[in-house]
Amino acid sequence: MKKCPNCGAEISDEARYCIHCMTPLIAKQEAKEPKRNHARLFAAIGVASLVLAAAVLLILLLPKMQRKPSDGPQDTLPGSETAETTEPVTEETTQKEETETGAEAVTTEDEPETQEDPCLKGHDYVKKTVRAATCTEDGEEVYECTRCDAKNVVRLPALGHQFQEATCLQPKICVRCRATNGAPLGHLVKFGICGRCGNEVENAPRSAEIAAENARHEEALAEINAEYAEIDSMEDSAKPVFTRYNEPFPPKKTSMEYYNLYLDWSYSLSEAQINYRYLNPSDPNYEIKKAQQESWIEDCAYGKARYEALSDAAGLYERAKARRSANDEKLTEENALHESNLIAIDDKYR
Repeated sequence: MKKCPNCGAEISDEARYCIHCMTPLIAKQEAKEPKRNHARLFAAIGVASLVLAAAVLLILLLPKMQRKPSDGPQDTLPGSETAETTEPVTEETTQKEETETGAEAVTTEDEPETQEDPCLKGHDYVKKTVRAATCTEDGEEVYECTRCDAKNVVRLPALGHQFQEATCLQPKICVRCRATNGAPLGHLVKFGICGRCGNEVENAPRSAEIAAENARHEEALAEINAEYAEIDSMEDSAKPVFTRYNEPFPPKKTSMEYYNLYLDWSYSLSEAQINYRYLNPSDPNYEIKKAQQESWIEDCAYGKARYEALSDAAGLYERAKARRSANDEKLTEENALHESNLIAIDDKYR
């Protein structure tokens, strides 16, 4: 390795110019090796002769060539490849090649990349998802292009109800969603025959009153069952408290009994806290008494919380139990009323 006389960078011993500052080094090599310059001169003259001969031959053969330059690459003439291979590398040719190569590289980097639009002549849509329209809600169909990310959404308007005609016993009913509209038409009875549906109708007023009574009874039973559901919820809320404190459920004690135990433990807790506050630190057994009082305070706090929770849960259970008893009486009265109303209707149309 040797150093450039201009910039001082290390370069190859056989380099003809500095690759860092482009300073030519040919003059120094010619001074050191004068014999090689004569050999190169003779070689350059020979190469120039070959190139000149090839150019003359090309001029002579050019009119006879039938293929156009645009049709494809030209055939290599004899001697042209040898001329190009044996051409000596000089400083001017090397710099020219580097300049041309650099220009081409820059041109390649600056040239924008263009991509052809796959859907330039139109999209290729395929149906992907479908949400069917209903009587009251719009639907949609989604089409996606198989070549790009384009989508097309088609709205399907709501269909609207398609009602069947009402009958004597049924209102208007939609054939698609089974929605109803209006009320049944009822029978048009004449001489025991319905003039609308043609069926025999016996005691139409009696049947109508019985149907009305049954509807009233069902509404009453629905209210009673709703009350039972609330009662069950109250009992379900109280049961985990008794399970947590290992107490039987249903409780064996009343809420007042649990409340009295809560008051006892509250009083004991207050007394223990006062005794703990007035412990004498100079007492030889101070530490023992302190530990005993702390343990007793902890037991009293647990007992207070335990029986407070049990008292509340027992009160909730008692209220639920009272409501259940009242609801049972209400159910019994409703069943008796329903039976008496049916009997009265039968007596009326006997």
